[in-house]
Amino acid sequence: MINIIWAPPRQGKTYYCTNEVVGLLKEGKRRIFTNWPVIVQTPKGPLSSRVWIPALAHENILESDIYIDEAYMDYNSREYKKFEKDTHTFFATNGHNDNEITLIAQNPARIDVVIREMCNGFFLVKKITWPFVIWTIYARLANLIRKEKYNPARPNPLMFIVYNFLTEKDMASRNPEAAYSTQRLWFNHDTARAYDTHYWKTDDDKPYEGKTWQEKLELNLNQPPVLAAAITTLETPIIAHDVRDILPDFTESQVRNIEEIAAVFKPTWKECLQAWFADKFLEDKEDMPEDLWIPGPPVAPSVTGWGTIP
Repeated sequence: MINIIWAPPRQGKTYYCTNEVVGLLKEGKRRIFTNWPVIVQTPKGPLSSRVWIPALAHENILESDIYIDEAYMDYNSREYKKFEKDTHTFFATNGHNDNEITLIAQNPARIDVVIREMCNGFFLVKKITWPFVIWTIYARLANLIRKEKYNPARPNPLMFIVYNFLTEKDMASRNPEAAYSTQRLWFNHDTARAYDTHYWKTDDDKPYEGKTWQEKLELNLNQPPVLAAAITTLETPIIAHDVRDILPDFTESQVRNIEEIAAVFKPTWKECLQAWFADKFLEDKEDMPEDLWIPGPPVAPSVTGWGTIP
């Protein structure tokens, strides 16, 4: 069988599948493969799922349960041309080989249509959290008495409701009444400890900080991008391949216009910028830098479509 577990982010898709994996590991009757680590502690020692990678679709895997998180990364509907014959055979013969395959995605439509056509069920997961007031009281008492590390402002899941839809049409409706069956699953700390919710997080420990809008606006006011230090003199002829480096804040369309005229007419930076400002600020001449505002005839060939300075 092939099933797809789906829901928006942070609704418990991976938790739901981990709960199934933990149960199967404790039964010990079949081989369990996952592409995220699942390790559950038992009185007899730790039990762990086996590592799954896409290349294993070429192997002779039998009588196994396979769980693939973020399945769109390996079986994306937009990359159907890369869908190999062996991969198709692996999914198509799951019944003959007694394999149970479960794919996890935020939306089934992102998974290759060949796989979706073979699906037996589409399981929509919905998380129900603790009522905020009750959780706040519980978290504060647990942190005080049991030295737990609960966040009073972020309630833990209370339970999960899982709707099983048999067809894509029923699934698309998201209507609980169209579901073939409904399952309720209480949150379990042992299951939560068996896997890492941040396993798919980027390995880079140094997050991108970005630039604040205040910094960007101040930079634009204090140093207009067209007067970048890279331009040694406005009388320098333009070289097309330098445009993107010198004018990093220009849009693709603006840069392309300058590159086109630079390649054909080879004007100076001053002539090009005059033409560009003439078009951009034709109705508001006060916005044009004073050192570029030179009243007179057109300063760029009319074929550029940049307008003229009156």
